[in-house]
Amino acid sequence: EARRSVGGGGGGGGPPPAKPAAPAPPTERTKLNLSAPTVPPAAAAKQPEQAEPPKAPVGEPKVIKAADVGLQAYRPGAALSSEDRALRTIKGILNKLTPEKFERLLQQLLEVITTADVLRHTITLVFENAVEQPTYCAMYADLCLKLANELPSFPPPPGSDKPVQFRQILLNTCQDEFEGAEVLRQQLSKQPDPESREEMERAVKKRVMGNMRLISELYKLDMVKDWIMTYCIEELLAAPKGKLPPEDNIEAACEMITTAGGRLSKSEKADTRRKLEDVMKTLEKLAGEKSLASRIRFVIKDVLDLRKSNWVPRREVFTAKKLDEVRAQAEAELGMISSNIAATLPTLPAQQRMGPGMAGDVPLIPPLRSEAEGWGHNLFPPLRSEVGSNGTRSALIGDWQPTPSPGQGPARAQAGAAGAPGAAPEAVQGGGLSDEELQRKTDSLLEEYASTLDKKEALQCVQELQSPAFMPKLVERTLDRILNSVKDIEQTALSELLLYLHGQGVVSSKDLISGLTSFTSELEDLRMDFPKAPQQLSQFLGMCINGGALGLEVVPQVLEGDIGAEAKRDFAGAALRTVRKALGSDDKMTAACNSAGLHAKSFLEATPEDGDLPSVQDWLQGQGLSSVPL
Repeated sequence: EARRSVGGGGGGGGPPPAKPAAPAPPTERTKLNLSAPTVPPAAAAKQPEQAEPPKAPVGEPKVIKAADVGLQAYRPGAALSSEDRALRTIKGILNKLTPEKFERLLQQLLEVITTADVLRHTITLVFENAVEQPTYCAMYADLCLKLANELPSFPPPPGSDKPVQFRQILLNTCQDEFEGAEVLRQQLSKQPDPESREEMERAVKKRVMGNMRLISELYKLDMVKDWIMTYCIEELLAAPKGKLPPEDNIEAACEMITTAGGRLSKSEKADTRRKLEDVMKTLEKLAGEKSLASRIRFVIKDVLDLRKSNWVPRREVFTAKKLDEVRAQAEAELGMISSNIAATLPTLPAQQRMGPGMAGDVPLIPPLRSEAEGWGHNLFPPLRSEVGSNGTRSALIGDWQPTPSPGQGPARAQAGAAGAPGAAPEAVQGGGLSDEELQRKTDSLLEEYASTLDKKEALQCVQELQSPAFMPKLVERTLDRILNSVKDIEQTALSELLLYLHGQGVVSSKDLISGLTSFTSELEDLRMDFPKAPQQLSQFLGMCINGGALGLEVVPQVLEGDIGAEAKRDFAGAALRTVRKALGSDDKMTAACNSAGLHAKSFLEATPEDGDLPSVQDWLQGQGLSSVPL
């Protein structure tokens, strides 16, 4: 099997060329062969074997052209091959990868990886990102697991009968990096410049630590076998008789044990547990070696303490988190109730309606009465006196009777007719629930739908409200959640939920317009608080028009009122572009506008108060909407 070699002082220390060549992918093997050392792919990429570039004369700036190092200079507008275009897309996806966008970007990544060559380069890019970003290492390990499960096997390369698989190439890449680290250290020791050698050693150490953490995270996901873990740890702690292992190797072994020691200690294989015990004994001996640096001895003691605490870390390990997890952690540190839990709690009576006479509450002191009601002689009723004219007693005095709850006989009807303060909140027609209860239930079902995305269950919850008159408010609260959400997938899902409810006949077109108008009527003020609000609302309107829930004639209708021409154009432009994209041609767009009687000048014409704005025709052309009739 051919092996790559390192030219110069590789290992990630010196500055890379302007556009490094993609590293040759490792060859396929059925299992890791941990005998012969190889060179990590990144090192081969950063130190390609080629003629040394010509040296610039002394005193002149050293300029290295791409052609001098066997590369092709970047030219804007140059034609890209399908593979180069795919690699550029993959780099962009990986640069945007976060736990919050993981699922969405994973699907995009699966659509791009269509050949074995693209697969090899993808593995190299994922590996490089994981090694360079230790905080995101667990996330990249999850990405590797998803890709290994979702991607198919590709045909074998010429001269081989084994198909190309993600897991196989990934493990070979980790192995090459592990085995090539010692070779790099030996070559770096020959560097004459101490500063350059120290910088390169730090770079090699960083890569080794990142590789060990990635292997450990893969082991926790069952992508790496027990024997590979124990072999790597033993190799890192191995040393000639009478000598100590290199400090960098000790630290790397401690990193692996810290990350995966708990799982190794619970392995079903007795041989794995026995080897872990031997490793821990070796670390106990090293902890007492005074010749080791104090920092390394403390790292070893941290591992030993971790084992004594049953592998429960004393402090949190910093990893990438979703925004919801960060918010929940902040609420816990501040002693607050989680917002997810608070949304499901019943509203307290005092929170439902402030002031005396709340439903189910008894006033501490009877309310003041007018002279006509007989308070001129006594401000308060005497102790243990008869019931006052308003039918209430004081809880402070001692003789009191609870105010009848809703539905307990004629007292409630009499209190309601007299407008007494103790009357219960007016219920919304249809379901017998108060407006506050309906809003609370709506917020709860939207919270649950955002986590489950189950439209049928959400439909059932909305039907249980039994309040058609509340549907405009439901649309309004759903749109409010869309504006406050930071997740693209949640915004789209909530918009699709409203369209689904409309398709099931629960929400009418009039309800959609009413809920949308509650925001567009204050569009200019809303744009100050939520800069993306016009775009999000217009996209929702465009989805409603494309889905048949609303017509194009609604666009000027929701923009009625005291709204500036600039705000109207921003909103209408985004909505009309969404419709134009769905229709697919200018002719269809023109026909749809004529059918709906939509004319741009009728609601987008600027007034002198709007300042110096372009004409409607020029604005439409600038927006790519010249097919909209004036």
